[in-house]
Amino acid sequence: MKKAQKFTLELEDDVLEYEDMALLFFHTPVPGYVFVDDLNRLYRLELSRNPDIELRELRWPLYRYYDPIAKLTYLVIERPSESGGTAPHWKERHKLLIIQGERAELRAESIRTEFEAAPAIKNMDSLLEEERIKILEAYQEELIVVSRMELGGTPTVSFPKKATKERAELETLVYDLLDYLDIHGRQA
Repeated sequence: MKKAQKFTLELEDDVLEYEDMALLFFHTPVPGYVFVDDLNRLYRLELSRNPDIELRELRWPLYRYYDPIAKLTYLVIERPSESGGTAPHWKERHKLLIIQGERAELRAESIRTEFEAAPAIKNMDSLLEEERIKILEAYQEELIVVSRMELGGTPTVSFPKKATKERAELETLVYDLLDYLDIHGRQA
């Protein structure tokens, strides 16, 4: 008589699911299609409009691009203008850039740095470089803030109750969006 084999299903920790993912919030009211066009020109992406995300009885504009060479997926989600006051760090019409892939953190940090620092002039004889500088300077003149978010980690410092509550609201909203994308097969 053969002995029955036992198989064990090991569930990974939720934090691992988001390990190769970076999130950048762009605090700008620039229309989504203009912002996406600027990202496409700055980083040679091909973000294009996808069907809206339908979440919390609202339609969230979504743009997506998969870079087969870098093996990175880029998603831009714009917060709807009628989405209310929850998660006030991510205001109405502001954008969330999700980068997913092995080098997502490095790419996100590179983008954040370029938006925050004065653009370095590499070759002013190049029209493309001149265009890049103009785009970045326009966002910097508007004092556009770019902030990163780490998912799942435990804060190393304690925050006031209001800030802790706002952070929890933001995380819940982001997780809801990521779950929607995962369920609907829009992530790489």
